[in-house]
Amino acid sequence: MECKMRRNYYVMFLIVMLGLAGCSAKNGETEQREDKAVLESATEFPENMKEIINEVEFDLKVEVPENVDLNTIKKSIAVRQIPKADNIINIFAENKNVADEYRGEFEGENSVMYDTYYAKYDDESLISIDTTLVYSTPFFEKIHSAFHVEDGELYNADKYLLPTLNFQSPEVCFEEVKKLINQSGYELGECHYEYFSLDYNTMQQEESHVEMEGKNIESEKSIWTEEDDCYYFFAEQLHDGIPVYFGEQDFPQDSIENRPIQAVCSKDGLKRLDVAKVYTFETTDENIKLKQFDEIAQKVADKYGNILTGAKYTATRAKLYQMPVKTSAGKYEVKTVWLFEVFETGIDSETGEDFKNVLYTCID
Repeated sequence: MECKMRRNYYVMFLIVMLGLAGCSAKNGETEQREDKAVLESATEFPENMKEIINEVEFDLKVEVPENVDLNTIKKSIAVRQIPKADNIINIFAENKNVADEYRGEFEGENSVMYDTYYAKYDDESLISIDTTLVYSTPFFEKIHSAFHVEDGELYNADKYLLPTLNFQSPEVCFEEVKKLINQSGYELGECHYEYFSLDYNTMQQEESHVEMEGKNIESEKSIWTEEDDCYYFFAEQLHDGIPVYFGEQDFPQDSIENRPIQAVCSKDGLKRLDVAKVYTFETTDENIKLKQFDEIAQKVADKYGNILTGAKYTATRAKLYQMPVKTSAGKYEVKTVWLFEVFETGIDSETGEDFKNVLYTCID
């Protein structure tokens, strides 16, 4: 009896162990399937793309923020932030005498009324406030004659690439700029910026004043010293680590001179500040699933490849953006989009001359 019972226990033991092994195998298979599903659902993007689709050439760099998990992006809505005039006057116009001043109202989007304020002071500085903020000084006009970031014959921004200037590091300087922006009624939060180091030696060499006919006026040359050294910042807000697009969906562009936050900072403090668009974001629990990049590229190819003008289209950049789009409720729906830079080249059918245009398109 004892032997029989032991044999039964042994059989039962084998059955239990086999069952556990089977469960373990099934659990392992389930985990593998789940891991595979996660990998398949994950969206990855190439760093570069060289391909021709529908006669559109893709020779581009794909710009995606580092250290951002693109599989955890959630839908969000946004509200435009408005500057506070009283704060700004206290910051930038303390102890200044007003030479000219105007206060009023204007009707903005969705029939909302906004305050507007303009003042010019005896030191020739000025403040302009509505839904945007501009603070400027004569110093800015001086450097504006020596620094040109816009594409064209006068472009010289590539000559101002020193990593730092003697009076302060760019990092410390930009933190001071952010502090002043937040004191002006904004909550800027996380942002990304580029800067140029405007040293007086280079500005002295690059300064030019142009008449209407396009001739340089040598007699208007300024005197430059180390006191004129300054940083020129171009910044954009970030949401979930992704840059916030500053243009309009119907008229996209991506030139640095149109960044929504710009500032000039010297040894003596802020010399110019432009704040065009800053948003407050409210995130929902709904996830956003980004399309694979080949699907996005196909949309670009379909758009430009079907234009029957004989022009050639070459996509050179693709940058991931968060784009606030106006809604009827006065708020903004935030779309995660790709902004493509496309060069259009060809021969003008009327003049016979070669042409080259840069085009931008947003794809989501």
